[in-house]
Amino acid sequence: MLTAHPRNRYLINSAILPDRKQDVDGGIILYVQKDSPGKDKESNCLPAPNGQLSMMLRRYWSAPEALDGTWKQPTPKQVE
Repeated sequence: MLTAHPRNRYLINSAILPDRKQDVDGGIILYVQKDSPGKDKESNCLPAPNGQLSMMLRRYWSAPEALDGTWKQPTPKQVE
């Protein structure tokens, strides 16, 4: 279920990627959490409800790595 929040964001997709903050290597850290991670990180945040959460990643099969099995889905990390 989607969680209502002030920013009205419910997904991260390529159309909104230019607004995301990238690491020096071009990667993007996403914050999926109930409370704001801080103003400086909100552009990379998806709100989450209290309790359990299901995350889904949609990968379009345009890159050879996605088809030949060498691409690996990023592993979410829980931090405190």
